[in-house]
Amino acid sequence: MPSHICLSLKTLHCHNRQDFSLKLVTKATAKQYIIDIHSAFDRLIPAHQADYVRCRLLEIFGGMYVDIDIVALQSFKKWYDYLTQYDIVGYSWKPDGDEIGK
Repeated sequence: MPSHICLSLKTLHCHNRQDFSLKLVTKATAKQYIIDIHSAFDRLIPAHQADYVRCRLLEIFGGMYVDIDIVALQSFKKWYDYLTQYDIVGYSWKPDGDEIGK
């Protein structure tokens, strides 16, 4: 695993382990979480496989998804708590400040 990904995982764990159960899901482990993976899954390109797994995990378990290459500077609990009020929450960064879309 590249060093920048290891750093990202460390920051995710450091700032979120108290509030969340973190799972790293890979192509090799996806079938442990998604029992009924579609028969066409292995014919998809890797980007579409990742999209499929991401959507199915959220459908089955709920919760939230973050890319593996982000650096967490604080817990995601504040953003997760928005899910009690809204069906979907998005986050983006702007030069003049953060923005949370609901």
